[in-house]
Amino acid sequence: MSMLIFLLWLAILLAEGWMFTRVLLRRDDRWLCLTLALPMAAVLNAVLFAKITLVSLPLSPLVLIIYHLTTLAVTAVLFWKVRGTGVYVPQEPTPFLSVGRFRALVTVLCSVILLQIVAFSFTHSVIIPTHQIDSLTNWTMRSKISFIDQELAFDKTEERGIAKPQYPFLFHSLQIVVNEGNETWNDRAANAILFLLSLSAFAAIGLLLARLRSWQHGLIGVTLIASIPLMAYHLEHGYGDIHLVEYAALSLLLLIGARERRSVGWLLVSGVMAAGAAWSKSEGLFVGLIFWMMMSVVLLRGIVPAKILGLSLAAAWLFWLQFPTLMYLKGLGLTPHGSDTALEMHFDMLPAALQGIFAAGSFGMLWTVLFVSFILFLIGLKKKHPGIDRVSFATVLWGIAVLLLILFTYTMTANAEFLRNGQSFQRQLMIPAVLLILSLLAAWKPRSGR
Repeated sequence: MSMLIFLLWLAILLAEGWMFTRVLLRRDDRWLCLTLALPMAAVLNAVLFAKITLVSLPLSPLVLIIYHLTTLAVTAVLFWKVRGTGVYVPQEPTPFLSVGRFRALVTVLCSVILLQIVAFSFTHSVIIPTHQIDSLTNWTMRSKISFIDQELAFDKTEERGIAKPQYPFLFHSLQIVVNEGNETWNDRAANAILFLLSLSAFAAIGLLLARLRSWQHGLIGVTLIASIPLMAYHLEHGYGDIHLVEYAALSLLLLIGARERRSVGWLLVSGVMAAGAAWSKSEGLFVGLIFWMMMSVVLLRGIVPAKILGLSLAAAWLFWLQFPTLMYLKGLGLTPHGSDTALEMHFDMLPAALQGIFAAGSFGMLWTVLFVSFILFLIGLKKKHPGIDRVSFATVLWGIAVLLLILFTYTMTANAEFLRNGQSFQRQLMIPAVLLILSLLAAWKPRSGR
């Protein structure tokens, strides 16, 4: 019965997300809409949970099914209206690896690595019960308590195991909705939907790189990201950081596509993904939504009419606005730490921060490779190398800005304590690392061009 309920909710979410993505894109790219369906539905589901909570309705199966079926019906009407208004036939990606045998070797190697990572993630997410300490005391614990209470838990004490009630609840709402209809909490269903969310997001990242550049770009990009040592731990799905990274990555690639295709649809979907980053974790507001808005202005000014650009940015903001409204009504702040904005000089932590970036095992040699690649790209730009896309390369500003913000947070505020005890600094670095990987890959054009 639990499996049937899970599949029913999964079908509703996929249909909802697929049609809504199709409505925004106004183009018939079925595979792209399919891979973006669950990430899109997760954002819509979080917004619905906020609305239900704001009007003080219970999180019961009846209420949730009515809300979702209503959303599905409205989306279906919109889908029917835009259906047939434009057919998008994607250009065939041009391989950038000119030697066929080497290309085949890279494809096989990346495929083997990704299959191992997917198997590891599935085993540790779905087969093995929840075991991460933060999840047992906060993430999945909050979802379970909210399911039992039939309302989102905003406990101001830790008596029931919830340490941070200020966390955005995309993670929680997705776990709760696939359990609605069960008499008791199903831990496997709760983690399975998170596994599928990541699987969909990574598939979308690879497909977007393929649409923008080549299939080899997509395969190599996803392999590089998924094989980051620290990423493997987060692909066990006990924390919200992995989803923040995924949504930020999707919003970046969709934004690059919006400029190259001069597409408002891609911009709108990119905005929803940026809002998804803010719904995933508190810092997603800054490293996701706000930085996305700034990058949108940089990339699309003069490309998209100012009025349409402004309305697109406002729409993305509205997708997130219910959350701070809810926090205000609950008497809670936007961050779990009151010291987050209190300036304190901790310059002595700068060596530890640099060591954490370049010498810690969480990333291997990734940051060194990124630094060297960045320098090589700068040299290529100076020499006007035809294989470098200048506009895509400009998006490294997003990753660099996130990196600088993280360094500022852990050396200029009381959060330096979390760098000192190794509690959270490393996982924060996943965000700029992934953004920089994608920016550099997008800036590397196929040799034959398009």
